[in-house]
Amino acid sequence: MAKRKTRGGLAPDKYLSDIQLKKLRQYVKDMADLARQRGSQRAITDELIIELLANTGLRASELVALNIEDLPVSHGKPSVWIRNGKGRVMVCEVMVCTPAIRATIRDDKIHQVYGLMQAGQKYGMQTMNQALFNACVKRDISSDEAMRRSSDPEELSNMLGEKVQSW
Repeated sequence: MAKRKTRGGLAPDKYLSDIQLKKLRQYVKDMADLARQRGSQRAITDELIIELLANTGLRASELVALNIEDLPVSHGKPSVWIRNGKGRVMVCEVMVCTPAIRATIRDDKIHQVYGLMQAGQKYGMQTMNQALFNACVKRDISSDEAMRRSSDPEELSNMLGEKVQSW
């Protein structure tokens, strides 16, 4: 019986152990830090890919198959910098890879991720509209500016309308 080829002591069809994953993350982080010092982007991209794979449980083939349209982000604008007269305010979506998020992505139920983000505030998640709403409540930006930046102005309008009625 022929011995199977291994790469770095790891059979191709096996998962990384926790120690191997930790070493890989550290190596990629170190390379990304060097890249930042040199002004290069490639190693930074590698770091993000490794972190995404490790935190979501996605396979590399699943990650490669994703399109930006499949993801619950503001289609290429996951964060927005808004001038407010005092400076700039960053407003962004936040998705934390909880077990529910991982399972939803793995089961190809991407359309459910937005709802999980809406309900996941206790985990630190927020949608772009929730972030815009919070910036309005803090008076960091105007409601008009928030409406211009929203990918779903109707939802944001409903959120703002409820708040205005309670003021």
